[in-house]
Amino acid sequence: MQRAATIPRPARLALRRRSVAEQRVVRLLRGEMRGWPDAALVLGAQFARLRDLAARNALVIHRPGTPFLNPTELMLLGWLARAQRVASYRHRFHSDAS
Repeated sequence: MQRAATIPRPARLALRRRSVAEQRVVRLLRGEMRGWPDAALVLGAQFARLRDLAARNALVIHRPGTPFLNPTELMLLGWLARAQRVASYRHRFHSDAS
């Protein structure tokens, strides 16, 4: 008697195990705005646009309050971090920097 092959389940990535900054970004990405300062409302609009673009491209973002990350959210988090690093390379800190 042969056993049926099983498809491995993806690992569950706990949101609480990410850094505080990453947790905040994921919460903004999911549209969780409860208890945020007014300055976050500007970010909320930008992240709403990002959520819309993700949905148009069949990328899954969990609902607010979900304790786990999915691979798409992790990928988006990585893309945002990379874009931030690339943007910082172009920033000049001194007017005479070469």
